[in-house]
Amino acid sequence: MSTASRGQLHERFPGSCQSFLNDPKTREWLSAGSSPLLWLHGPSATGKSFSCSRLVDHIRTSPETKDDAVACVYFQQSHKQYNLADFNHALSSVLRQLVSQLPNTSNIPQQLAELTDIPYPGEDEYAQLLQQIAAEFGKAFIIFDGANSVTASALGDLMLAINPDSSRPAFRVLFTSRSAPPQDFVAPYQVLDIISRAEENDVKEYINQALREVSAKDLSTNHSDLLQELVQLFDGRQVSSNLDAISKVLILTRFLPVPVWPIEMPESQFLARVNQLVSTCKSASTSERIDAFCKESLNQFMGSPHEDMVMCILYHVVRASDAGYSFTMPMALEALNAWQIHDQDEKPFDEPEVLQGCRGLIFFGEDDKSMHMQSPLLGEYLSRETFKTSYDKRSVSASLRYLSSDTFASGACTSSAALKERLQKNRYLWYAAKMLGPTLAKAAPETLVQDFMQLSSRKGSIESYLQAAEAWPYETEASYEEHEQEEERFRCFTPGQSPLHLAAQLAAPDYLIDALVGHGEDLEARDKEGRTALHIAAEIEGDNSTMRALLGAGSKVSAADNQGNTPLSVAVVYGSLASVKLLLDKGADLSELDEETLEQCGQEKPEIATYLRGLGVEVPENDESDMED
Repeated sequence: MSTASRGQLHERFPGSCQSFLNDPKTREWLSAGSSPLLWLHGPSATGKSFSCSRLVDHIRTSPETKDDAVACVYFQQSHKQYNLADFNHALSSVLRQLVSQLPNTSNIPQQLAELTDIPYPGEDEYAQLLQQIAAEFGKAFIIFDGANSVTASALGDLMLAINPDSSRPAFRVLFTSRSAPPQDFVAPYQVLDIISRAEENDVKEYINQALREVSAKDLSTNHSDLLQELVQLFDGRQVSSNLDAISKVLILTRFLPVPVWPIEMPESQFLARVNQLVSTCKSASTSERIDAFCKESLNQFMGSPHEDMVMCILYHVVRASDAGYSFTMPMALEALNAWQIHDQDEKPFDEPEVLQGCRGLIFFGEDDKSMHMQSPLLGEYLSRETFKTSYDKRSVSASLRYLSSDTFASGACTSSAALKERLQKNRYLWYAAKMLGPTLAKAAPETLVQDFMQLSSRKGSIESYLQAAEAWPYETEASYEEHEQEEERFRCFTPGQSPLHLAAQLAAPDYLIDALVGHGEDLEARDKEGRTALHIAAEIEGDNSTMRALLGAGSKVSAADNQGNTPLSVAVVYGSLASVKLLLDKGADLSELDEETLEQCGQEKPEIATYLRGLGVEVPENDESDMED
């Protein structure tokens, strides 16, 4: 969530999460007490983002912190941190945010402008730069929101990069997570641990404000008893008395999605709907309550003229978040066109229409045009219960049509600047390209052969797709430029690929391979690296109907690329055990595997290594201590 989105979040709920600020551990952390580390944790929808928003606002507006600085980074749900490198982009954002808050008298911006390269996290120069920046402020705070998948070793490396001198930490750091901090990280760093929870007044304000803002309804004056019943539904303590104390705290309060009842709904009908929801949920379990609120939220726009538009937007916001990306308004407008969804006059939707249709369902960042689910619980419900095969099929068809556009038929861009311009003008391009393969793995539309033939009929379209799939995500111009400065990616694809190569890249179903072969495609066609489609299929880790179809059609199992690699030598390092067995059954020769390949196999694919040893192949044992070094 962007900084602006967090600001809007606080404006909507100005008094929320005061209990978090009043917590003795938070106060100790804010006042530069003994520990520089604070860890706020709890399940989704327990107010962690509200607390972060409130904290950022407090630091920026409170008189006692007027000389302080704060940087905030939000991790998407699927973002995992195994080592310091996984924090690189987050730390680059931290650096950028802190520099923007430097006083006008600082000479650090000028020093940065004179540098040829900005230091990378982990380098001594980076740590020195951070310390220099921190010295310009009274106190410096960093918030890592959504660190749900982080290892203790990654945390240790991160803290060493931020605060190399633990006796005099320059930064106060807050992590929010769905999990408690790793135990082997807590003691050495004296982590202050807080379980996220919302007080009754927070929940009441959340419900009231949501109803007033979206439905123009107010329960606080004449219907306080009904409001109180709603508040109690958010309270997990009523679910079961057979829980230990910790479990009761962890389910204490969940911010359920407040349904977007229409403004024009008569008050009597509105009250009846609220009463019905309360009655349904009173004796329900926590999961049943969540589902009931989510269903009621969806019911408000099902059957409306904008239903298709809203569901398309929500599908993309949820799927992007699941994949670790942010979805933005420019992408949304192109996605609607790609899905052939238009307004009642058959005209493209514009930004105000999308925001109106999605009111109460998404947060919209005015600064970066980002779109996030207002309720993570609703997002999880949609992903689990609603966005199934039919949506994925529609997404694949729409993406193939979009990527087949004449706009991209001229081929891949020949420079970093040209690729940036293309992605800037076609904001849905990188997303459609990156998500095509993963979505096709879930569901194949009935029109797949026809749609794929259209994309693969032009070499330029194939190479434009391959380039876009390997490009940095163009979520914002600033984030894209930051990534591109680290590594230019306009060359990060292999030219010369045929339709069969492309099908193998996408792990296409067997009937598509059969159709391409029947259409006359050459099984032994080579790309610029000398690879056949079978080489690429050998990298597939899951079910490999693609490889079976290629072998069944007569693809040569012993074909060698420009480096001498065969499909078997590729499969033992990147593929699956089933693929290795299939290649051997079709005549692949174990003698093709050289010492370097076998060493990589032992490191990357222990299951395959064990199988090969059983066949008498000498695969080196993986020395984990060497790997760590």
